[in-house]
Amino acid sequence: MSEIRFTAPTSRGTSDFRALLLQEWKLCRNQFIRLASVWFIGLWVLVIFQHPGWLLAIGVAHIMTLSAVQGGRDVIDGTEEFSFTLPPGRGPLFLARIFPGFVFLAANGLLGSLAILYSLPQRLWSLVFSSGLTESFSVVREPVWYIAALFAPCAAHAITFTTAALSGSRQGVNAAVSVGLIGTAATMLVGWWADKGLSPEPWGILTGVGLLGVAVLVPAAGYLLYLRKETSASSDSADGVKVRFWIVAAIVTAFFLLLAFWLRSASVSSVGMNDLRRDQMVAQNPAHFTLTPVKSPAL
Repeated sequence: MSEIRFTAPTSRGTSDFRALLLQEWKLCRNQFIRLASVWFIGLWVLVIFQHPGWLLAIGVAHIMTLSAVQGGRDVIDGTEEFSFTLPPGRGPLFLARIFPGFVFLAANGLLGSLAILYSLPQRLWSLVFSSGLTESFSVVREPVWYIAALFAPCAAHAITFTTAALSGSRQGVNAAVSVGLIGTAATMLVGWWADKGLSPEPWGILTGVGLLGVAVLVPAAGYLLYLRKETSASSDSADGVKVRFWIVAAIVTAFFLLLAFWLRSASVSSVGMNDLRRDQMVAQNPAHFTLTPVKSPAL
């Protein structure tokens, strides 16, 4: 049976893609609404999570609840072979399922970062009443936090969704979350290591470039592989063995990266603390550290 593929942006293809997006929204709208509500209440209503870590937490919650389910829905339901034979084909199906997650996570990182940096929730509440909550908080100024809040969830979504979509069993879909989080953490550590090598006070530019590259290249490669994917006719045990192998390999790799990152951070912190203590001692007792010339004894 010949496969129908989405090759040109025709009006019929566009309408089919919109229909797939609408179907995806109907299937996952409750989860999206819950996550958006938690994000809005914590950041804008209660005004207690004024830190980019809150945006990362929302991203992790999305990865754990939606990314793998969206990517491996046909495998979970056992309808993959049937879905692949229906129009408009595999390509639009892959894109329509991965696209909403990217939109949500990009909005989470971008809008949340702007709200935190410019104290938008406090300014909004100051129009209603005046209290300590309406005063601007001391926010995190390190750019690496906001780069991670914007790009890290997108990279994790890309890895998790693609792994689940290419999996042939439920075990593989369940393991996709671990693969996505570990792969993203490894990418961040490598990028942070490279940034620390360039500057003692890095901005996280290379970290952002690495995460953005993962968020773009992984789905692109997964899309091409998804078009050629065989249906899940192989046994779950064989696929589970392969998945467990890659999980173990990812965990071992992440462990050594974490160890290397910790050693590098410890060495940098040690040097910085020694310099700080020396400067403090000199400031407290400058006469003790003043160099005086010593006369050599006459021969």
